[in-house]
This record gives sequence, structure tokens and C-alpha cells, in this order.
Amino acid sequence: MNDSVLAPIAITGFGIAFFHAAIPTHWLPFVLTARAQHWSRAKTLVITALAGSGHVLATAGLGLVVAWLGIALSERIGVWFPRIAGAAAP
Repeated sequence: MNDSVLAPIAITGFGIAFFHAAIPTHWLPFVLTARAQHWSRAKTLVITALAGSGHVLATAGLGLVVAWLGIALSERIGVWFPRIAGAAAP
């Protein structure tokens, strides 16, 4: 992959990650639980950081597996796809 393609992909990825983390479904449960359980700010931050780290690691691991499978599949059937796509096109 050349550098002219990598920069837009990275920028898009960081943008999606930021907005993904900003949606209330990712942080509101921690705020509400902390208030209901009378947690300190430090405890809330530690639990949120642990949960966030687990989420990031699981998502990154899943992404690596999908990328690995895509590369392996591309090596096996990558030459077939242009032929199939060309035959399906009107």
C-alpha cells in the first residue's frame, strides 16, 4: 500500500474511532452506574479505563483476524474475482 492511500485511511479510522467513543452508549452506562453506586471519581475512571482497554484490545484482535483471513483468501481466490465480477457486469 502506498503512502497516498495510507494517510486517508488512517485519518478516516481515527475520525471514526473518535466519534465511536463519543456516543453516549459508550460512556453513559459508566456515569449512571457510578452515580447509582456512589463510586468515587477515581474508581469510575479506573473501571472505565479497564473496560475501554478491553474493548480496544478485543476490537483490534478481531480486526487483525479479519485482515489475516482477507489476505489469505485474497491469495487463494484473488485472481478469480475480476473474472467473476466481469461476468456479472452487464
